[in-house]
Amino acid sequence: MQKGVTLITGRLSDFYSTPRHLAVLEAESYLGLPLKDKDQKVIGILAFMSRRPFNPPDRFNLIIELAADRAASELERLQNEAERLLLEERLRHSQKIEAIGTMSGGIAHDFNNILTGIIGYSEMARKELGELPETRRKIDKVLQASHRAKELVQQILTFSRHSDEEKKTVDLSSICREAMKLLRASIPSSIEFHLTIADNCRVMAVPSQMHQIIMNLCTNAYQAMAVNGGLLTISLEPTELHDEEAARHRLKSGLFYRLKVSDNGHGIAPEIRERIFEPYFTTKDKGVGTGLGLALTHGIVQGHHGAIDLESEVGGGATFSIWLPQVKEEVLQEETTEEGALASGTEHILLADDEELILQFSKEMLAMAGYRVTIATNGLEALTLFQENPNAFDLVLTDMTMPKMSGMELTRQCLTLRPELPVILYTGYNDQVSRECAVSAGIRAYLTKPVGGTKLCGVIRQVLDAKWGFDQPIA
Repeated sequence: MQKGVTLITGRLSDFYSTPRHLAVLEAESYLGLPLKDKDQKVIGILAFMSRRPFNPPDRFNLIIELAADRAASELERLQNEAERLLLEERLRHSQKIEAIGTMSGGIAHDFNNILTGIIGYSEMARKELGELPETRRKIDKVLQASHRAKELVQQILTFSRHSDEEKKTVDLSSICREAMKLLRASIPSSIEFHLTIADNCRVMAVPSQMHQIIMNLCTNAYQAMAVNGGLLTISLEPTELHDEEAARHRLKSGLFYRLKVSDNGHGIAPEIRERIFEPYFTTKDKGVGTGLGLALTHGIVQGHHGAIDLESEVGGGATFSIWLPQVKEEVLQEETTEEGALASGTEHILLADDEELILQFSKEMLAMAGYRVTIATNGLEALTLFQENPNAFDLVLTDMTMPKMSGMELTRQCLTLRPELPVILYTGYNDQVSRECAVSAGIRAYLTKPVGGTKLCGVIRQVLDAKWGFDQPIA
C-alpha cells in the first residue's frame, strides 16, 4: 500500500479463497490504490473489482491515481470536519458545565445567606425557650433541617464546579452516606436502595472527587433500571489484596477499601465492555448521556492509586468495584456540633453585610453576647465609618461580596490605617478568594455561611483573645 497501485489482473479467487465477500461478488480482478493525506499517511483504500480478468492500459493507472488523490482529499476533509464537530461538542459541554457552576455559585451565595438567618434566629429562639421543652424540641428540628440544607448546598457546589481541592485524609464511609442521601431525593421510589457501609473507611483523597465517582456509578446503575425499577446495592468494606489479585488489578499488594455499586438492570454486552471507559463512548440515547461519566471515574480512581473493575451479564445487571488504598491515622478531624453558651464580650464591632436579614440577626446575636455593634450595608459605607475613627472599633466582621466595595478591598483599606486590626471575613460562596489568600491579606478568620450564632461568637472571642500575627486563620 505504501508503494502505490496494487493490480491483480485475474484469478483473484485463487489468491484469496477464504474471504466470503469475494465469492459473493464473484470477483476475479482487483485494482487498489492507497488514499493518503497531506502527510502521506494512508487513511483508506480506493478499490475496484471486476468479475472478468482485465488488463487496463497505462493511461488508465494515471486516471485512477488522480481519482485516488481527489478521494483522499475529500476523505481527509470529512475526517477534519468530524473532528471539528467533536471539538465543538466538547466545548459546548465544557461551557454548559461552567455555566452550571456559575449559576450554582450564585444560588449558593443567596441560599447560604438565608440559612444564616434561619439558623441564627433558631438558635436565639432556642436559648430563650428554656422553660418550654416541647417548643425547644421543635426548634431543634428546624436547626436539624437547616444544617441538612447547608450540606445539600455544599454537595451541589461540589458536583457542579471544578475543584482545586488537595488530597487529604477523608472518611469514605461518610461521603458514601451523604451521596446516597442526595441520590435518594432525586431517584424514583421504584429503585430500592440497599447499603452495607463499614465505618471509618479512611482514604487519602479529594473529597469532591469521591462524591463524583459515587454519583456517576449510581446514576448509571439507576438509568439501567429506569424502565422497570430494581435494586441498587452499595457496599464499602475493608479488604486485602495479595500478590496475584493485586497484580491482576495492576496494584501493589496491601490493604484497600472496596466500594461496590451493583444493579439488576439490563447489563452490559461483552462487545462493548472494553470501551466503556473511553471518553465520549455511550450507548445511551442522545441527550441522556455524554459518555464522560465512566471515563472521569476511571481517571479519578487511577489518580488515587486505585483500580476499577466491571462484572456484568446481559440481562443480569452490572457490578462496578473500586479499590482504594487504606490510610491508617489516629485522629480524623470532623466538624463539631455547635452547642453551649455564647462567648461574650464588650468590644465594639464594625459589621458590614448587604443582606438585611444577616445584619439584623448578627446585631441581635452579638448584642445578646454583650458586644457593641455598628452596622454598614456595603463596603464603602463601612470604610467611611472606619475612616472617621479607626481606633473606635476592636474588630471588623465583613461579608465578601458586597456592592460598591468587596470585603477583601475593605480589609486592605482598613489594615492600611490599622495594621494590627482583627478582621473576620465570611462569605456565602466565593470561588476567587481561598483561605490561603485571606490569610496572606491579613484576615484573622475565614468563615463560610451559613454561620450560627454560637460559632460566630466563639470565633470572634478567639480572634479578640489571640495574639497578633499568627500564621493560620482560626476558622
